[in-house]
Amino acid sequence: MRRSFIVLSSLLVAGCVLAGAGSASAGSVISPEKAVAELNAWRAKVGVAPVTLDAQRTADCRAHAKYHRRNPGSSGHVEDPSKPGYSKAGSRGAASSVLAYGLGVGRLGAREWEGAVYHRTSLLDPRLTATGFWAEYGIACMAVFDQEGPGTQSVTSYPYPVNGQTRVETTFGCNEVPNPCDGSGAAEVGFIPSLQFDAPWRRIDGPQGVQGSITPDGGTPVPVGLAPRPENLNGGLALVPRTPLAPNAWYTVRASGTLTGTAVRELNGPEFFGTESYDTSEPFSRTWRFRTAAGPPLLEVPSLLNGRLVTTYSSRLPSALTWVRPDGSTVTQAAGARTHTWRLKPTAYGRYQACITRGGVRECVAFVYRAAQHVSFSVTARSVTIRSADAKGTVRRARLFVHRYVAGGTKVTTLRVPLSGTVRRALPPGTWMVVLAAPQQGPWRELRETRFTHR
Repeated sequence: MRRSFIVLSSLLVAGCVLAGAGSASAGSVISPEKAVAELNAWRAKVGVAPVTLDAQRTADCRAHAKYHRRNPGSSGHVEDPSKPGYSKAGSRGAASSVLAYGLGVGRLGAREWEGAVYHRTSLLDPRLTATGFWAEYGIACMAVFDQEGPGTQSVTSYPYPVNGQTRVETTFGCNEVPNPCDGSGAAEVGFIPSLQFDAPWRRIDGPQGVQGSITPDGGTPVPVGLAPRPENLNGGLALVPRTPLAPNAWYTVRASGTLTGTAVRELNGPEFFGTESYDTSEPFSRTWRFRTAAGPPLLEVPSLLNGRLVTTYSSRLPSALTWVRPDGSTVTQAAGARTHTWRLKPTAYGRYQACITRGGVRECVAFVYRAAQHVSFSVTARSVTIRSADAKGTVRRARLFVHRYVAGGTKVTTLRVPLSGTVRRALPPGTWMVVLAAPQQGPWRELRETRFTHR
């Protein structure tokens, strides 16, 4: 997944993504026609009307791409008149579009902004009628300023992800400006669901008194907050999960509140005629479901190392892990300062579990602790003696390995020791390691390790 940095204008709904320097090309990375066709296919899934390809908007985006080529360090929604490549068309394109930067950017078309909720709601705005697109010289530009659609006959809501959608990303990197994660203190949250509206009103101001939840099947509700700066959501709302969502899990989203806006009515009295605007509102309640994409396991199956169970989590979250002992008792441990690695000294033989809660879903991996091999060794001036005794209940296929570390840190297996018995071997000077290993759920896993240096 491309890491990106997104900026949203405080006046116009326009953004940008930074993903590395770009290079010049002969034309748009994908054609404007293809980009708009893909946007309309996306909008159709959401249930909103298609948009048309506007030649002037496309020309404005292309002009801004040329400005960026002359000023590759530039970003944002303005062009500097004193810089080479400035044009009024390019300035219009910068001010009225979502923008993305990076090598090859634009290949995803409108989906470049799918994870950025302030930008996604602009591209999926029910009243958006026209757009333009151009992606060249390491910049992608898609216009979102023409929001003059006719409205609907009644208040209608449009959720995203759409109801029943699958393969939804589990995380969002909090890299949008304004940042929808503001106030959470998080560097990474879950994918942000949104709800947009249309109505038979002149203007939709947005929802008030919003109550919302995101709940995994069979789990507890995920901690959520409303996205700040609702003025950038085009009259909609967004629920920000405070932690990444679990992979391959179904979630139910609920949102309710009161939608407010401005409507128009005709005046046909004896003294007044014409139209007048008035404030209006209507309650709403919407429930929908989506399923996250499957992901690789992030919590490693525990292994036994130097007499302790060890497991590692390969992400920044969560901050704690719970061990479940064979007797059902638990031990909760916080993450380390630098790595998420937890260690537990087993107190009895049996099944241990390491459990985390992510996205409201509890995930556990198990390890069966059996009687460990008894390994001892003694080192003389030029030899090492290793004694191993098979203990009751030990894994019968366990093996002892003796490794030597040579130049460059390469590990070379030099000796395999039977399950029981004594082996004496003359060893040259160097760093050595005695390892007890057993086939745990597939590959050989180290159960116990002892290092020593022989000089």
